[in-house]
Amino acid sequence: MYQQQLQIPSEKLKRAGRVLRTVLLTRAPHMVRDRKYHLRTYRKCMVGTEMVEWLLQQSPIVHSRNQAVGIWQALCEEGIIVHGNGMNECNSYQRVFL
Repeated sequence: MYQQQLQIPSEKLKRAGRVLRTVLLTRAPHMVRDRKYHLRTYRKCMVGTEMVEWLLQQSPIVHSRNQAVGIWQALCEEGIIVHGNGMNECNSYQRVFL
């Protein structure tokens, strides 16, 4: 039961993820698109480096790359965004689905 609770994102984090997704799709819809990588097509995904750079540019409260990566990592760990290989480890060089 404890393990199941860890897999369900908190309501606050879910809301924050939805707001972030809405802002991203409104301000930078070009970032989310189908991409090919190693002969495989990933649908509706973003590149981690672009996500980090975008968040640094958009948010006055995010002051470093590490902080931006940490925000995306938290969303990834909570299942709000999912890494292209299905793992919960998102870093700034990997692709993730929205």
